[in-house]
Amino acid sequence: MCCGRASRHGCTATILPAISACLRAFSAAQRLRRRSVMKTSHIIGALLVLASAAGCAREAAPTAPRMAANTATGNVDGRIAFSSDRNYADGGGREIYSMNVDGTDVVRLTNNPAVDWFPAWSPDGTQIAFESDRAGRPGIYRMNADGTDVVQLTDDGRKPAWCGDQIAFTRSVGGLAIYVMNADGSDLRRISDDTTSVQSPSWSPTCEQIAFEGPGGDIYTMNADGSGVFRVTSGINNGANQFPSWSPTGEQIAFTSYRDANAEIYVINVDGTGEQRLTNDGEGGWAIPNDERPSWSHDGMQIAFQTDRD
Repeated sequence: MCCGRASRHGCTATILPAISACLRAFSAAQRLRRRSVMKTSHIIGALLVLASAAGCAREAAPTAPRMAANTATGNVDGRIAFSSDRNYADGGGREIYSMNVDGTDVVRLTNNPAVDWFPAWSPDGTQIAFESDRAGRPGIYRMNADGTDVVQLTDDGRKPAWCGDQIAFTRSVGGLAIYVMNADGSDLRRISDDTTSVQSPSWSPTCEQIAFEGPGGDIYTMNADGSGVFRVTSGINNGANQFPSWSPTGEQIAFTSYRDANAEIYVINVDGTGEQRLTNDGEGGWAIPNDERPSWSHDGMQIAFQTDRD
């Protein structure tokens, strides 16, 4: 999760009973909020724990979830990768860390005065792709899960997303566009057209489609070759919808929406139906808490997100 100055610490784990139809079936009184021991800096990490839509009454398993997306990402061992500038006062930049899902065993993976963030685990959990400006401008890098063997893959790129042996990312050459390359940096190709500005890719679980931020403050999907563009959200009078995260079932997309002046987490079916709001921290001003950049667990039971709530 992206974190700010080290003047504030804490983490909230929010337990929600379900998603989709189950959200309507449970009252607000059945929601349980609990405090976690996870500590980050300034931005508070949070988890939405979601019951299966196929079995609304089932409780989430107590085992560590496997997170996957761009805010906080996790590997097969249940570790979460996140970014923090907690060492800013000591001359450090924004660095990549990993930790257990309960916030223990925090390990610093990068050590560079540059900005290192947006970590994305490889499917087997042995490597991490991330964005860094250590070469003077934002580019995509890759390293082992322990922080060794850092390799620069591109000299321009932001917000990587890893699926199979491919990495999708945003590139700002001739406007913001989505590119795909092999995990070793080869076979770089642009998949979005040159008429619109798009960013923040998120792979479908089959690696056949990509969700992204597009024109009009909306979330779109397209095939991995750039064809079949489909608008999922309707941004009319709804403000900006950003940071899509495709569910592991392939049926839903979580995203951030600023339609109520602050940022909240929503989920929607990939066909644009069944939109549901998952967080509710008030409305009407930028001073209230903001919940953004959701990231699904691999079992679809949890969503990690970035928040500045107390």
